Amino acid sequence: MRVAALCLLAAARHAGALLIEGCADESHALALESYAVVVGEAAALVDGEEGGLDMLGGCRASDCGLGRLLNGAMLEACGDCDVALSNAGGLRADLGPGAISRGDVRTALPFDNTLMALDISGAGLRAALAVAAAKAPDWWACPDVANPTCAGDGCDESACGVSGGHLQTLGLRWAYNAETDEVLGAEVFDNATKSWYDLDDDRTYRVATNSYLANGGDGYAPLPAYEPDRDRGQRFGDRRRAPGPRVHGLGPPRRARGALR
Repeated sequence: MRVAALCLLAAARHAGALLIEGCADESHALALESYAVVVGEAAALVDGEEGGLDMLGGCRASDCGLGRLLNGAMLEACGDCDVALSNAGGLRADLGPGAISRGDVRTALPFDNTLMALDISGAGLRAALAVAAAKAPDWWACPDVANPTCAGDGCDESACGVSGGHLQTLGLRWAYNAETDEVLGAEVFDNATKSWYDLDDDRTYRVATNSYLANGGDGYAPLPAYEPDRDRGQRFGDRRRAPGPRVHGLGPPRRARGALR
């Protein structure tokens, strides 16, 4: 079993190459072939790199393409969800451009999380955002570094480290004060009116997320714990097909180029 697992890992890392030492067994070869199957195509790079102290950006410090793609697929799979949340720690590699194999997807999304839909109040979402703000890089602590990247003189790296708990969001946009970690505001996109509205603390929102984050991964309280009087949540099946994401930002959601088909 361990050899088979190592062969599958090798397949994910080597795009399904069959000539890997120790993986000549027929069953292993079939498994490797499955990882070489092309499941989609990206017209442009879908950025999924983690980021770090030497760069301004990356999925652990800012909005990224793989986060939008994954969140969009979760929204599509849920059907009636308002918001999608993912932890950046689950995003590990770029996709594309060009053909994307099952092994590529496994490398970018290596964890066996399941999808969950939760009913959470606006107040509960705001509490989760407060945790996210506290985990965000504090680039304000590096005023003497050009385009602060936490990589120059006078920068407190302990204050500027990136975190796998950085939230990738879709259908929800928010702002915070990097110095005080105060959440300054949050808005939710309404598909019916195609407009953004202030997050309502008293309203219940349907949230699509992964089981790791829902159960308290990356330093969050379990998401239902923010609302102890509400339903624990409904799990729904893993979708192999990933529809194009709905992308949040200044305008309404739209189909994004580079989505898996």
